[in-house]
Amino acid sequence: MKNIFSKKDKKDGTGSWGWKKNATHSKSARGSQSRTNSEFRENPKQNEDLTITVLVEGMLERMEQKGLNKFMLSDFKCTVLFKPEDMCNPETTKEKLSLILLEIEKYLELYPISLRIEPIAEEKKEEIRGYYRHKGSERYVMVSGLNHSDPEQLIATLCFVCTCYFMDNHSLGWSDSDMSKKRADVMAILLGFGNYLAVAYQEWQTQKTQNNTVTTTTHKLGYLSTAECLQVMEQRARWQEEKKKKEEEQKHREQMEKMRRELEANIYQARAIYTAIKSIDLDRIDNKAVYESPGFQTALLEYESTDTEAVLEMCERQLYGMSDELRIRNAANKLSELTTELDQWLQAFKYFSSL
Repeated sequence: MKNIFSKKDKKDGTGSWGWKKNATHSKSARGSQSRTNSEFRENPKQNEDLTITVLVEGMLERMEQKGLNKFMLSDFKCTVLFKPEDMCNPETTKEKLSLILLEIEKYLELYPISLRIEPIAEEKKEEIRGYYRHKGSERYVMVSGLNHSDPEQLIATLCFVCTCYFMDNHSLGWSDSDMSKKRADVMAILLGFGNYLAVAYQEWQTQKTQNNTVTTTTHKLGYLSTAECLQVMEQRARWQEEKKKKEEEQKHREQMEKMRRELEANIYQARAIYTAIKSIDLDRIDNKAVYESPGFQTALLEYESTDTEAVLEMCERQLYGMSDELRIRNAANKLSELTTELDQWLQAFKYFSSL
């Protein structure tokens, strides 16, 4: 079993998934968790951005190859109300985490596995940690350090460990183990947990005074910075937009193909009726009363004044040409009107010629 979160404390330094329990800190010291995205885009490191870009592109390609696109098209929304005061009661905390775990498993279409809670003793001063374990038939996720964390961090932890479960379940492993932790963070964002990770991954500082020496410790959860989280979220949004555009284009092509098939069938029907009309020898009608009847005269006048062949040829040009949707719809409407008239003429001529 591998610890996927770790802590590193140093003077004016940076930690990873760290929580210095006895250091004095507050929400204001940690920084507002509603800071705007622009704050995290200042002075980006080009090489780090490139690394994240390459990671995201490779993972998107892998997900597409495995047919897992649907998991990257929505965002996870936790409906469980998990408040800071809930953390005062270990049983309440465990209950809330279990409900959130079920929501994440349902969201990722994962088979439910057990949640294990491991409180860390106060004197150990350790940070929140999370595990996903798969050994033989045994699978579970574990969260520890509940007494050193807050709801936002615990939700982010569950998102992370369930992402590891998802990657294991779909055989989404990579050989470069040195990037596996950062890649799991990236995957969590691609799966729609970015709003939770971006908040929980903000750094905060605590200070401790001992022997007139002030030690500042910077704490950090996760393996991506908040700026990197936002970068991955932006890449994901661009991918979603591109995917949506391609799907709309495909839908349009399918709609156009359907319209062309329907137009082709209707042209065939109209020509068949037109051929049937032309096969009737109207000149052989020698019954003067029939020939001069208003119904026959009306049908004959409409038939002779309509350039049926021109309408059919126009529809065929739209069918086999490079027509857009509007032209094909107009052709289909005109053809529909013509077909109705052709059928009326045919019925009239057949009736009067039989008298």
